[in-house]
This record gives sequence, structure tokens and C-alpha cells, in this order.
Amino acid sequence: MLSQLAKRTLRAFAAPHGLNTSLEAFTRALSISNVRGMVSRAVRPTRDSVTLTIRLNSVWRGFVAGQFVELTVEIDGVKHRRCYSMANSDTERWTIELTTKGHEHGRVSSYLRDHAGPGLPVTLSQAMGEFCLPDPLPRHLLLISGGSGITPVMSMLRSLVARGARSDITFLHYCARAEDSVYRNALAALAAKHPSIAIHQLYTRATDQRHSRLTAEALSEIAPAWRDSEVFVCGPFDLMDAARDLYAAEGREDQVHQEAFGPRQPMTPTAAEGRLTFSRSGRAAENDGQPILVQAEEMGLSPPHGCRMGVCHTCVCSLKSGVVRDTRTGELVDEADTMIQICVSAPVGNVSVDL
Repeated sequence: MLSQLAKRTLRAFAAPHGLNTSLEAFTRALSISNVRGMVSRAVRPTRDSVTLTIRLNSVWRGFVAGQFVELTVEIDGVKHRRCYSMANSDTERWTIELTTKGHEHGRVSSYLRDHAGPGLPVTLSQAMGEFCLPDPLPRHLLLISGGSGITPVMSMLRSLVARGARSDITFLHYCARAEDSVYRNALAALAAKHPSIAIHQLYTRATDQRHSRLTAEALSEIAPAWRDSEVFVCGPFDLMDAARDLYAAEGREDQVHQEAFGPRQPMTPTAAEGRLTFSRSGRAAENDGQPILVQAEEMGLSPPHGCRMGVCHTCVCSLKSGVVRDTRTGELVDEADTMIQICVSAPVGNVSVDL
């Protein structure tokens, strides 16, 4: 009987990297505890974004459209972790596609936008998240995305197409301008190939403003069955709030499913004040406004964590002193010895936590 290690080794040879990769890449792929990946393609569809195709080793268990992974990449000798949703069809077994937009204070997104290319090694978690299509599929589906929130919804659309879904499908994507739409060409190609799927790319700065906002009037024109549709929406909070308000007004709020990445009330580094102290580790630094988990990692600490979105409660620790803000809701917590989730808690002034 082969040992478990031997079986994993054989599977690694059979995985997509095969024997054509370097010995170093193969050695990385032998991990029995982490998913290892390597960027095989990097495309920059807009001036501030990058789309990465990543090939994975045999530890990968696959994903369901709408889920995300935690990606770890090394920058200047320091490992950084961020969550990204897959954008490809979940029928693709050994490959995932991730798209990120770089922004001024996004260390990982900016690094990937500027430097990621074929051969870049990354580590990933297994897929996580419950923002997924139901089984069986409803008769009517309305998929809505805004900005970079397109990735999980794009995965849903591609997966539905790959499986030949018979649902009545409408896809709406909102962004400022055509040149800002990272999947503009891919959506146009899908619309041409599958005319039965209603695909609309809507631009909030367009001259014609009739459909540039999510309203009942606009939906009635471009998605007549919207009231009967199961809705999946990911994007800015104002877009998701608009979708929920529309359906709540019809008494159909339970038909809306949402996914949010990032805080509702972000704090910029220029607005951050105070000093963040990790009492158990004896480390401290000036607060830069980011969630405590991110700041801990930038100081070389490795707190336990999982989803990075306040879902899994893996990263809880005790607040020793000070005030923290929940980045999802804006709620303030100031009671000492309260257990907080450091992935969604940002310091307000001087803060000490038990890490």
C-alpha cells in the first residue's frame, strides 16, 4: 500500500504543472497542507487592474461560483494575505482567475497590478464563502455587479453558461465608464454568443442616464421579470442597498443575496490617529487606519485568521484598552476585555490588543 505522502506526490506529478515546470516550482507543489499556485498568465484589461490566471497543485479541492480564496504573496520578504473572488467558471478544475484593481493604499493590489506575471508563486486557502447559486436553480436569475464586485458574479454567469443552465438570466454590470470595465470584452463576447442571456453594461457617467442607476423603472425596462427573480448582487454598498430597498418595497427582500468586500466606512491613513500596541508580542506602531489584522501582519505577526471579512470568527482576540471601529457597520467598541474580530476592527486613537 502506498503511503499518504507517496500518493500525494504521485498526484502532484499528475497535476497541471506536470513535469514541465522547474524543480523549484514542483517542490513548492509538494506541500501537503497548503494550496500552492503559480501565475501562468497576467493581463491588464484597464489602466489600474490585472487579471491573473493561476494554476494550482493537487491539494486544491475546487470551488463553487461566488466563492473566494485568501491569497498569500511575498512582497519585499514579508508575506501579505488578501481575499479575492474567483471570476472563472467553477467547471475549470485546476485553474482559477482572479482580478484586482490597484489603488493608492492597497499594498497587495498595487503590487499585483504592477509586478505580477507568469511564474509568480502564490499560496492560497481552500475556497470559502456562501455567496453561491441555489440548487436547483430558480426560473429567473438577476445577477448585478458594480465595479470590482463583478468577479464573483462573473463566475456565476460563466458557470451557468458552461452548464447550459435553462434559467431566464439577466446580468447587469455598473461602472463609471466603458474603459473602467475589466470584463467589458468578455461580457460582449458572451452576449454575442448567447443572445438568450440579457447582458447589460451600464455606465454611471454615460450621457444617457436612463439606466445608469438601479431603480424600479430602469429594471422594468431591461429586466421585466425582476420582481420574480432571485437576485445576486456584489459591489459598492450604495448599489447593494439600492437592490435590497427595491425588493423590500415589494415585500421580497428574501430574494436578495449579497456579498461585500471592504469596509462600509473606510478610514484613510491621513485620518488615522494614535498608536496600536500588541501587548503580548511587545510590538507597537503608529496606527495607519487599516484593520488590526493587516497592521499586525505588516509588523511581522501572524495571528490566526480565515476569511478576513468577519464571517468565520477565526481571528478573535481581546481588546485590552482603547476604541475600535467595526469597518462593516461603523459601530464603536470600547469595553476592555471584549472579544473583537481583528479582520474587521480598526483602531480609533490609541489601542492595545492581546496579541
